[in-house]
Amino acid sequence: MEIGIARLIWIHQNFVSRNQAGNSRPVLLLSALLERGWSIDLICGHGSYLDSDIEPSRYLTETEGNLRIHRLGMTRGKYGHHRRKASYVDFSRKALGLALRLEHPDLIYCSSPPLPQVLPALFLAAYRHLPLVFEVRDLWPAMLVEIGMVKSSILDGLLSVLEASVARFADRCLMVSPGFTRYFEALGVPKCKIEVIPTGSDSALADCPPELARSWRSANDLDGNIVVLYAGSLNEYYGIEDVLRAADRAHGRDPRIVWVFCGDGRERPRVTAAARKKSYVRDLGPIPKTALAPLLKGADIALVTLSDYPLFRSVLPGKLFDYMAAGLPVLSCASGHSEEILTRSGAGWSCEAQASLGDTPTRFLAGAAVEMAALSHEERRAMGEAGQKWAAAWMNAHQLARDWAVGLDQTFIDSQTSERRPKPGLRRLLRSLLGGVADVALGRSRGAREAISRPEAQLQSADSLGEWLDSRSEAPVAYLLDVPLILSESSVDASDHRSM
Repeated sequence: MEIGIARLIWIHQNFVSRNQAGNSRPVLLLSALLERGWSIDLICGHGSYLDSDIEPSRYLTETEGNLRIHRLGMTRGKYGHHRRKASYVDFSRKALGLALRLEHPDLIYCSSPPLPQVLPALFLAAYRHLPLVFEVRDLWPAMLVEIGMVKSSILDGLLSVLEASVARFADRCLMVSPGFTRYFEALGVPKCKIEVIPTGSDSALADCPPELARSWRSANDLDGNIVVLYAGSLNEYYGIEDVLRAADRAHGRDPRIVWVFCGDGRERPRVTAAARKKSYVRDLGPIPKTALAPLLKGADIALVTLSDYPLFRSVLPGKLFDYMAAGLPVLSCASGHSEEILTRSGAGWSCEAQASLGDTPTRFLAGAAVEMAALSHEERRAMGEAGQKWAAAWMNAHQLARDWAVGLDQTFIDSQTSERRPKPGLRRLLRSLLGGVADVALGRSRGAREAISRPEAQLQSADSLGEWLDSRSEAPVAYLLDVPLILSESSVDASDHRSM
């Protein structure tokens, strides 16, 4: 069923299009909705917080067909924690002001992280009596507390109240990982409200002529080398320091191995400094998805790393699916869900066995990189092709995006026809906020974290991915979504305003 008349407001501060560096999940989700006839207003910044600063006074709108992207002029935060916090407040304030002036929508969609951006969506849905869909891409603030970025118990409590409140208020909660479901079930969110839609594997990344990959290698003086590629965020919880130490250790055993980093983040200065001193480390900076295919096709080995925090074992790294889409063999230093994916697909090697023997990430990465480099090209290609075929069959990002769009259709239909649940409004908002306060005061938020972090729960969380995969029949091969030009080209017709 095509809706055709429904309007959606999506508030997503760090949305990036295909000509920007970052996660392409929102692009595919928007494309799936447009394919079904939705009219969309997307409120966002000029890029992710990892991008360069943008002129604070600039407000830009881009329009194509039924899609309007509103890029707010705002204070930006690149690396500093205080600047990032200020950008969250600035964006939330301006997003609410703009959303209240837009044409009345039929549904509100919000994503976390960053969690503060759900505030304007929550208020807008209550004020306008609209259904709200809440997408969870990472667990905030639980993961921030775990890695030490949030140390204040007051801030932790406030964010936990917000998280619990929006989950209570929302008509539907979408999780990018099956492991997250146990967390929200422990908070008391009904199972009927929770659905898992992972990011999946974007087969468009496989569409790269071999000559472009060869040209990329030649242009970067990589001919004759074994290229280990890391393409993603360069932050503390990805173990970048361990990777750099592994590069030093591996170089002594096989000088052909070159470690190429593509991305940005708080740890990038460390990568940049290493690249200046060492020929076997390269820093390419952030690269848009539209320009990433030659790197993925030109590399020999792909690298996935994630610090071994208990909560992180339920994460499904987006970069893993990018690598699998391109047919790259994967070397992973991430346990939990990533381990399960590699085991099922045969796409590469994981550190899980080495970790159980007491090996360190540095020693594992160095040794495994040398061993994988020693394989023949045909052996590595066989691993990559196995992962590519498995991902296309079971984790097709285009099919998953269409499933997501069908679910939003149903949420809209239910909001128009259901008489069993009262329309959302300020009363429901008040009840949800009081419930969120009770969740924190009575320790339910703490219990939800323990539900996926204690040892026995970690095993259950890992099993949840297998259960989710087993519950799906092999996904049909989906045609590529028709991605609008505004999401794929760097030059678009736009209106520039300076009132925001």
